[in-house]
Amino acid sequence: MPKYLQVAALIGLACGQAAGSPQATDPEQSAAPSQSTQKPAEAAAKPAKRGELAVAPIPVIDPTIGNGMALAVLYTVRLNHEDEVSPPSVFGAAGLRTSNGTWAFGGGAQLYLKQDRFRILVAGATGTANYKFYGLGSGSNDTSISITQNGSGILTGLLVRTLRRWYVGPRYYYFMVTTGLDGSEHQTAFPIEEVQFRLPVAALGAHIQRDTRDSQFYSRSGSVFDTKAYFSDRSVGALFQYQDYEMAFQQYFPVSKKQVVAYRVHACAVNGHAPFFALCSLGNSADMRGYPSGRYRDRRMLVGQVEYRREIWWRFGAVAFMGAGEVASTFGDLDTSSLKPGGGVGVRFAVAPKNHINIKADYGLGKGSHAWYLGIGEAF
Repeated sequence: MPKYLQVAALIGLACGQAAGSPQATDPEQSAAPSQSTQKPAEAAAKPAKRGELAVAPIPVIDPTIGNGMALAVLYTVRLNHEDEVSPPSVFGAAGLRTSNGTWAFGGGAQLYLKQDRFRILVAGATGTANYKFYGLGSGSNDTSISITQNGSGILTGLLVRTLRRWYVGPRYYYFMVTTGLDGSEHQTAFPIEEVQFRLPVAALGAHIQRDTRDSQFYSRSGSVFDTKAYFSDRSVGALFQYQDYEMAFQQYFPVSKKQVVAYRVHACAVNGHAPFFALCSLGNSADMRGYPSGRYRDRRMLVGQVEYRREIWWRFGAVAFMGAGEVASTFGDLDTSSLKPGGGVGVRFAVAPKNHINIKADYGLGKGSHAWYLGIGEAF
């Protein structure tokens, strides 16, 4: 799925990175079932629970797409007030615009139904992204070209609980993407003419997940194992034929009532004739902070992060994080000589204290680079 359009589709959703689930680009990694301790009579006498609304204007500070402003609106609510097992369902929308002309708008819903037996995702996005493409690999190449992409599309998914806290189901995305090369910014002896091509990007996939977290918004304990396999070809509406495999694991340890230590490891592999924007990409918030998103991309990626989280006072909190990762053409080419370290600190403010949904502002330092990460929810 085009990574830049995932932001538009998911930034406003508490079912993805926008609400503390494992992946920026993945809204289905959510809370595990929990058992209610109330007696039936007590539950029946309990008044209906209202939802929680969060509206968050968020500055955008990004060396990839420029500076600007985003606005996200979230509404979390239990669809069935008698269902004390399902996490709250989430409805959201968000938009952003930056100084270099990048804009996006997206929205959708993550539904939890029937005692958390079914998890349904529906999201859509449209937008334009202007950014620099540095080529493939983890080398120190500083030469880039300016890329303009615009498109619209949808992402859908269904997870069904099978054994205890294991979930299995299909996923599908479809985007019509126009990619352009603008040579006006390049100082060359001969001008580069504008080049554009329009193509459908689509994939059908399988999703397997084991989720034992205590909350999908601000996890204090438990873990998530998440694996996806996407298959793209003409039979699902795509022009390209490729396969995208992703596997991630993250775990949470409560140090005290107000302190949590969490870690995440993620592996990515893309085979076949994939467009460059569908390859593994280092630099997003969930995987590695400190590098502009897309600065390093290739067919393989392995990355890990550890984070310390502390609630300080009232709705304020802070985090410190560090990690390392690398991209390469094959897993055999991964080695420590090209390893990219990263780390930094951040602050939190709870805009929806009932569900502990935070606004985040993280500053990450990488090897010869730095980046800000502002948004809703935890990095993972």
